[in-house]
Amino acid sequence: NQGELHMTQDDKRPNTAGGATRKPPGSQFSPAGGPRPGSAADAVSPVGEDRASLLAAPPPSTSGHLKIADIVNRNRRKTSSSADLIKDFEGAIRKVVDGKRSECDKLKYTVEKKRDELDKLKLALQDLRADCAALGMNEFPDPSDRLESISSVSRRPLYAKKTNIRALEEQLRLKGVDTIAVMRKTLTYEHIKKRHEVDIHFGFYHALETVFFQGEKAWLIQSKADLTIELREKQQRLQEYHRVELSASEALNQVQTRLVQLKADIAAEIRLYETELHLRQRWVKEKAKFEAFYAKQSEWYRHKDAFGRLGVPGGVVNPTQIIAMCSTHASLKQELQLRQAEQEQILAATKTRIDEVKAELQQSQLGSVRSSDRDLHDAQAELAVAEKLLHKAREEYEYMQQVLEPVKAGIQQIVAQVIGKKVDTDNIHAIENALHMVEKELLIIVPDLTAPSNDEVAAI
Repeated sequence: NQGELHMTQDDKRPNTAGGATRKPPGSQFSPAGGPRPGSAADAVSPVGEDRASLLAAPPPSTSGHLKIADIVNRNRRKTSSSADLIKDFEGAIRKVVDGKRSECDKLKYTVEKKRDELDKLKLALQDLRADCAALGMNEFPDPSDRLESISSVSRRPLYAKKTNIRALEEQLRLKGVDTIAVMRKTLTYEHIKKRHEVDIHFGFYHALETVFFQGEKAWLIQSKADLTIELREKQQRLQEYHRVELSASEALNQVQTRLVQLKADIAAEIRLYETELHLRQRWVKEKAKFEAFYAKQSEWYRHKDAFGRLGVPGGVVNPTQIIAMCSTHASLKQELQLRQAEQEQILAATKTRIDEVKAELQQSQLGSVRSSDRDLHDAQAELAVAEKLLHKAREEYEYMQQVLEPVKAGIQQIVAQVIGKKVDTDNIHAIENALHMVEKELLIIVPDLTAPSNDEVAAI
């Protein structure tokens, strides 16, 4: 049907205009009032059926094929819920859609096959036209005046599908139209010229014109048939384009939905990342504060331990006692250094003596071996004693260094907290001056607790 090929998707939709009138209660569920709205009998098939097929569809009792409503009613149980009805209805629709889809695929395959056959026939027609032109059938209608076939033209290979066959056919058609027009004009002029000369040939010319017009009519009929076939092909191609456009629109909607969902997921991930980054930065700050507090407490306990090892009671700061203790340690350090220097001198002298003895022993080989061994043994014993003394002095010096390091750190902290200055802990005079200044500052700030009060003075 040519009218059915021009129907669009809007023409296939059921006319619902004016159908919004209010029905009386109970009429929409009564079986006498027609099918229930939204039921299988009232639903439109999702495949592309035209309006004529819907109007001309036979009733379920007379048709040989089952409808959706018949399938649903056949499979419906007596006590079925709405979910079961919907499920059965969807299954029936799916069966019908699958059947129609398979039929559509078969028809598509048949159309493609017929289209290939039509292309082959067009190529064969083109070959026949070329053979006719080569044999001279168009120029010489009389078989006796025609030339014989040319092998180089009539036995050429077939045209490919991608050549300009249609353009050549159009040019050939235009040339045929021009030739026919010229021929008609020529015949008309000849008829006007000779119609009064030879009356006996009137019947011959009339028959010739009749034959010519019959050939033109046949050519027009053939052209009309070709144009009709081409129109059908274009309409089928247009339907395919519409179907492809609908598929592309659905794919675009799906892609846009996925894009929106992806944007929402990315935004959620960014928010989570920013929250985690903020928490991590806050944790780093808190960790830095705790480490600073822990380092301060560790230093305070180290200083407290140092003062405890010095014998200073906790919570009592006596600068005089600390100064005296530092002076004692400094003097002890000086004594240890002097003793270390003396021991080193003794050790050096002993080594020198050993070298001299060895030289004398090497020079004087005539002495007694026993006396030499005794002298060497005595020298080695003296050297061992000197090394023991040196080792002991070194250990005492290292112990004093370990004891003095925390004391120096505590003195430096006290000076920094009281007078706000730094002191060179390696210089004993600088330490004494700094502690004197601390003592003066503390006497100014804190009264002398050892001085007697006014009541005690009055009592005395």
